[in-house]
Amino acid sequence: MRQDAVVTNEYIIDQFTQFKPTTVTQIRALGIDAIDIGSGSTRYAYKLNRDLMVKIPIYGPTDMWQTDREIIVIERINRDPALSHLRRHAPKVHYTDRVNGIIIMKYYPVEMSRDTDPETLCRHRELRRKFERIGVTDLWCGNVREHNNELIAVDLGCFFEPGPEND
Repeated sequence: MRQDAVVTNEYIIDQFTQFKPTTVTQIRALGIDAIDIGSGSTRYAYKLNRDLMVKIPIYGPTDMWQTDREIIVIERINRDPALSHLRRHAPKVHYTDRVNGIIIMKYYPVEMSRDTDPETLCRHRELRRKFERIGVTDLWCGNVREHNNELIAVDLGCFFEPGPEND
């Protein structure tokens, strides 16, 4: 990590924009401390600073379908007035690189517990239903975070195209 200054969000986004790193080694070579925070079936996740995290395709740029789909869903939620009710539940995206399958978003540290209170479990169930209506699946507790008393779906990359019966 850079010793001479705090690694700011602006610095991180600038480095990704300028150098387009695609591996954790390349990210660290830019002076950004990438801390492993998990992985899914197709992507690694790294915390970049206290505010940001990055998702990187496990198998490189040839396997970026999940990030591509996630970007499509988040853009649709932010653009479509009919989906405005989902905006507060979608992660804030700071940078995307569709060519390499990279996405930087706000880091939400508090994972929803499976042993949470019944009211939160009901909110989670309703959140899953809302996202399933637009085709997003895989919103198990590990893909949902609690932030400012809201549930945030931090992985929107698994989805299908809903048919009329899902509207």
